Amino acid sequence: MRLGHLPPAGHRMAEDFTSVAVAPTADPRLEDVLLARLAELGVRRVRLDFTYGDAGGPAERLLERLCAAGYRVTLHLLQPFAAARRMPATDACEEWAHFCDATLDRHGARIVDVEATSTINRRRWAGYRVSGMLAAWRIAHDAVRRHGLPLAGPSITDFEPALNVGVLALLRKRNMLPDLHADNLFCERSTEPERWDHKIFGHWAAPWISFNLVKKARLLARVGADAGVPRLISPAAFWTLSRIERVLSDSEEKQADYLARYFVLCAASGALEPPTRDAALRHARNAIWTVDDPRHPGGKLVVKQPVKHHLHKKLLDRLKPSKARRSWNGACELLRRGVATAAPVAWLEARDGADLTRNWYVCEYVAGGLSVGSLFTAYTRGEPAPQGIAPATAHPRLAEFLVRMHNRGLFFRDLSGGNILIRVAEDGAPEFSLIDTARIRVYRDGVPPRHRLSDLARACHKLHPAGRLEFLAAYAAALGRPLGAFARLRFGLYDFKAGLKRWLRRTRFYQRLKR
Repeated sequence: MRLGHLPPAGHRMAEDFTSVAVAPTADPRLEDVLLARLAELGVRRVRLDFTYGDAGGPAERLLERLCAAGYRVTLHLLQPFAAARRMPATDACEEWAHFCDATLDRHGARIVDVEATSTINRRRWAGYRVSGMLAAWRIAHDAVRRHGLPLAGPSITDFEPALNVGVLALLRKRNMLPDLHADNLFCERSTEPERWDHKIFGHWAAPWISFNLVKKARLLARVGADAGVPRLISPAAFWTLSRIERVLSDSEEKQADYLARYFVLCAASGALEPPTRDAALRHARNAIWTVDDPRHPGGKLVVKQPVKHHLHKKLLDRLKPSKARRSWNGACELLRRGVATAAPVAWLEARDGADLTRNWYVCEYVAGGLSVGSLFTAYTRGEPAPQGIAPATAHPRLAEFLVRMHNRGLFFRDLSGGNILIRVAEDGAPEFSLIDTARIRVYRDGVPPRHRLSDLARACHKLHPAGRLEFLAAYAAALGRPLGAFARLRFGLYDFKAGLKRWLRRTRFYQRLKR
């Protein structure tokens, strides 16, 4: 990165690039002041710490007010210092697991993402040893995954890239990578945000190695991308008043001045982004992120890369084309048969076959941010018409779309609600398209009934029972014939299978096997 200290040109900064950390107070009147100031500033993204004992207290009250007011909340789950020091003791792990599950059960549907654990490279601040941090991260990672939320971490503080490399390698080895690479990249040790960092190789070398904030951010982004986490955020930035007062007066004004300059440089670096630009982007079996479309200024592309394979997949997938090529083939087959999907752009792969993760599928970005999974979840919560889409409209429209797909011989095989995206047309009608196309199987004369039901059971998993019956009736009407007596049974079997998998993932045997 010889010129890494110079900001690149031509990138656009997201409108919600900067968010504000908020803290609770015992006096609700002060919360009124806080909400009024946020509204005055036009800030719509906030970050809130949440720890043991906060349920039922001021922190939960503030969280509920923020969510009710429509703020996009990053919830930072962290252990108290004493609890972190006890990790990975059994009682400490059980307490942390109960806290994560209870908190996300109560609030997970209303927040946009989760940051877990705390400053792991400052033991005197956070209390973690390496073994304790890994145990805490595993518990939080699994809880956040069960709730389908993006996860940020590991929250290394300051600029210590060797630790970022090492910790991300540990998490990747254990199949526990985050969705967002979090580093608290504040510049207090450099005094001013623009200065070369003299604490790397001393004052004499600082101008030669040129490590300013821009270069630090760009290097950390590259470290994350190499590990499989290409999206970098900085959850915390601050300059303590006492350090400023060593050399300058009017410390509070200077603190605000430093922070403003810090955010401008972070934006200029092009290396950081807001915590979640799109809730559909995720990091589970695959890393998925957006990049600028070089063909169309202002446009976006989505890049997908596999990051882990189950043991049987490591063996069987060596006999198949790469996942990127299968995604390309599936998308092209959908388009050839007149079924909407995110338009394929390219696939790339390393042909040596030694690493099954070294392949990338690129498609056009589908705007809207709404999926059938989130729509059905909203129906199950009792919302009558989220984003103006009522069940009486959604069920027959989706049924017609899926009947057309099945009649044209396309068995999707991974038709979860999150893989069916929704765009609301100008007349208010929902239009559907498909993503995650690597598993498609093609039949010459239409999909057999049992495979149709397999697709439908996945698609409706998050829908309540009455809604499922309405959707099945709509599908049968669009198909022109009944689905058979075993349709409901197939849905029940899928629910049992999904519940069994969730239970197995919580067992100690599974956790040891995964490690």
